[in-house]
Amino acid sequence: MNNCAYREADNKELKKIVFMGACPGINEGKEQRPFSQYGRAGLSLRVLVSVLSKMKSDLFTSGRLDDYTLANAHQKIRRTGTPTLGEINDEGNKARLRKILAGDGIVVVAMGKDAAEASRRVEVEPRFLFPHPTSRKVNKPKRGSWQANWEYWVGEAIK
Repeated sequence: MNNCAYREADNKELKKIVFMGACPGINEGKEQRPFSQYGRAGLSLRVLVSVLSKMKSDLFTSGRLDDYTLANAHQKIRRTGTPTLGEINDEGNKARLRKILAGDGIVVVAMGKDAAEASRRVEVEPRFLFPHPTSRKVNKPKRGSWQANWEYWVGEAIK
């Protein structure tokens, strides 16, 4: 079932933690996985997971991204931009998201407002909302690096 919009967790104990992005980009389409191993979003998200495993280790017990479930709010590959509200609200898309987010104890880590909105549309409130990993908030660091920026955002989220 793995594809550019969904990747099952390698660690079955952590599969209920879902990192959700907006939609796959070109690299994700080529690799057939969310959050490409070579694109900016995937590289930045790997730093976030490492930070979470140190600052919120009671929940994020691994610093390895692929130990968690990865998903996108919509499955259409885009070079730039994000899904429209119509695409997020499409019944087929919502059915796909409901299947991914089914069950008790699901923890959604929404990477941007589109991911948060998609999660809410299927009645799963995100536990964490962070900037999209390619946003200026993360990639134009005022704090010196991705590491320092993610430490700031995690600190804000767990206050």
